[in-house]
Amino acid sequence: MHALKIFLAILSATVPLQAIQTLLPPSQMHPIEPANLDWHMKVYTPPHQYEVHLKPGYTIEQHFETIGKDLGSQIRRRWEDPEDFEYAQFIIYLPDQADLNLIRRDPRVTFVAQDAEYQAINDLMEESEAPKVAKHDEL
Repeated sequence: MHALKIFLAILSATVPLQAIQTLLPPSQMHPIEPANLDWHMKVYTPPHQYEVHLKPGYTIEQHFETIGKDLGSQIRRRWEDPEDFEYAQFIIYLPDQADLNLIRRDPRVTFVAQDAEYQAINDLMEESEAPKVAKHDEL
């Protein structure tokens, strides 16, 4: 009987860790990619806001279950309809670095990028703000 109690105690201690074991070790976290900037337009990169892409067939709810934390209240925008999108993706506000690191450790996250918000298409960058590249007539 005593051996059974010990076995059950060990089992109950290891079961909650199964979700944590599926995460990548901190040394293998997905890097944070820079925002996808279009230098023709004015762009604002909101602080602590990230774009997260998940592997096909993996839902946002499954992702939160895997990381063991529901961050749904911090999602700013989401795309996950399998009929319209090949994979789920969302934009999330994460001021806490620990929450960002949890997301980056999920092996079924394809990438995490800094988010960027574009202004109106006719609100072009000033020439002084644009990257220094050869103009079409200089090629």
